[in-house]
Amino acid sequence: MITSNGQPYMNWQTRVFYRTWLASSKEKGSPLKHFTRVLHRTRDDELMLEIPTVRIDPTHAECDNGCDYAVKDRARAIAEWAETKDAWRCSHVLMAEADYVMLKSPPRSVMLQRGHAYGFLFGYIIPWHADALPASRVLHDVERYGRYEDVPQSGNAPQVMHGDDLRKVAEIWADLVERGEEDETVKRVFGWIRDMYAFDFAATRISPMPLTIHYPPVPFNKLMAQPPADATAGQACMLHYTWSPIMSDKDGNEVWKFDKRSMPLPLTPRPTPPAWDPSRGFKLQAGEIVTEEGLALMRAMVTRFNEAVRSMPKFPEGTTDAAGVARARRNAKPEHEPFL
Repeated sequence: MITSNGQPYMNWQTRVFYRTWLASSKEKGSPLKHFTRVLHRTRDDELMLEIPTVRIDPTHAECDNGCDYAVKDRARAIAEWAETKDAWRCSHVLMAEADYVMLKSPPRSVMLQRGHAYGFLFGYIIPWHADALPASRVLHDVERYGRYEDVPQSGNAPQVMHGDDLRKVAEIWADLVERGEEDETVKRVFGWIRDMYAFDFAATRISPMPLTIHYPPVPFNKLMAQPPADATAGQACMLHYTWSPIMSDKDGNEVWKFDKRSMPLPLTPRPTPPAWDPSRGFKLQAGEIVTEEGLALMRAMVTRFNEAVRSMPKFPEGTTDAAGVARARRNAKPEHEPFL
């Protein structure tokens, strides 16, 4: 399951991830059975015919056309979706994000018993850090819910959890997100990851016991790696391409980049990184040295991305050109609510 506000930037990412999910779901023994895009938007969009979608009316309708925090409706939409027939089709839910590519099907071992979830360690989520404490105090009551040091460092995605646990945590998570949107300290301190913090704080409030989130580090994590921050996939089944690597040679000449924020549309296959050549002294935009293993992982990421692009029509199903996409967005009606 992924979420989206239906903006074009999210939609091309969604199309790519869905294609990699479809390919992985065909593997023998795969636990991937159903795909859902939870669309928090006041009306349908151009992907309704291509991507299995449940549309949820947003709390913040202004985000249909772009707003200061595009995911502020995500938690509430997931909470509402979790109560629909669609959400009950499987015992467990994989919460993912659109800017992933799936390399292979996740193993069944990530589907844990109730009360336990399998997530990912984000090293920048540190509720007890001195810089974070002013906002942590707004969203977390130490006396009632335990020490800041015991709050997970995970966020909502990637996350595999039992549907019963999702129904417990999502409503609390949504309430904490809304509380954060009303508090300038939370917005200033936690910034764009404030709904991730809200999810972790919500996990501590589950009754009768807090939700235990397991998140082994890369290369032992079975869900995700983030190139180029991670130089190896390890056991990961997904790659997160948000880091947008820009690679130069030892003379400072740019030789390759993969930046999701400047993708030309309609999508076409992207250039792959150059072949490994230690004499060229490859480095990233912040000066980090590129290793042969790290270069191979970036190549695997782009290769999978390109496979997805080649497997899908140039324009979303039901449209034939950019003008058709625009018409689909303009004329869509808020009527498509399957499985409710």
